[in-house]
Amino acid sequence: MPNDSGGQFPSPPSSTPVTTHEVPLTDDVAPDLTTPPASPPLELERSEIPLSGTIPIYTPPAPPATPAAFTPSRPFPIVTILLLLISVGAVAAAFFFYQQSRSLGQQLTEIERIQQQQKIKENQTIFAPTPAPTLELSPTLTITPVPLSGSVFGTITSVIAVAAAKYPNAQLLMVTVSAAENPATAITKYWFRQTETDKRYLYILSEPGKDLALVDQQVYVTPDNNIPSLNQLAAAGQLGLDLPEALTIAAAACPPNFSCHFTPVSGQYIKAGVSLWQISYKPTDGSKPFVIQIDAATQKVLYKNQ
Repeated sequence: MPNDSGGQFPSPPSSTPVTTHEVPLTDDVAPDLTTPPASPPLELERSEIPLSGTIPIYTPPAPPATPAAFTPSRPFPIVTILLLLISVGAVAAAFFFYQQSRSLGQQLTEIERIQQQQKIKENQTIFAPTPAPTLELSPTLTITPVPLSGSVFGTITSVIAVAAAKYPNAQLLMVTVSAAENPATAITKYWFRQTETDKRYLYILSEPGKDLALVDQQVYVTPDNNIPSLNQLAAAGQLGLDLPEALTIAAAACPPNFSCHFTPVSGQYIKAGVSLWQISYKPTDGSKPFVIQIDAATQKVLYKNQ
């Protein structure tokens, strides 16, 4: 230690020159150890104290870097996608049900139309009942038809002549026969339009043993959707099957469980695309009738409901 005032070390022999050498405790660049440190000195491991030479400057380790603020990624929009899928599904379902409802509505309309046509075929009555019509005999022409075993076309020329005597342009539209099962009681009506275009009507009434009678008061034909005239066919003798032949074909086609021989029969002749007879067997108990339509030109059965 410098200036050993305590006398703890013996003085060197006087013959040896004394050289004073001070060992610095620290390098000039280190802080002065005589100055109290502001904070407790760092303890260095023994291995870190240099034995000689320059003491390295202790550099404290750099503080750990503060991690950047973690920004969580935006969650995947699963809920949004689900809502979109549900919306698309709802629209698709609504469109599907709309198409199904529309298709079903069209099918129901078509079924109703077919059923209506079927009902018309089964219960075809195209003339409205007339309340107590007034019979008016032609003052200029009186013809008594000659019975021809139930024929309705055998006297067709006379029938048209009676109508033309009052209405020169009268057009024969159809023929209806009630009680057709017995020629002795059958009542035949020949329906006319008064002119080619005027939708006012008359009929010639034919009853067994009576003269032809013209009826033109409160006579209606419904619906009259431009029913074709039969005048030309009648003049050319091309009306086809007469009532007796039509009844024979109808009886042969009668269903096994239906008694056609003991059932009231009515007939109707009209031109609907083709000239045809519609024969109807109508039980008096109100049960379902048997209806058949026959092509008057080819004798072919066009329709029957049983």
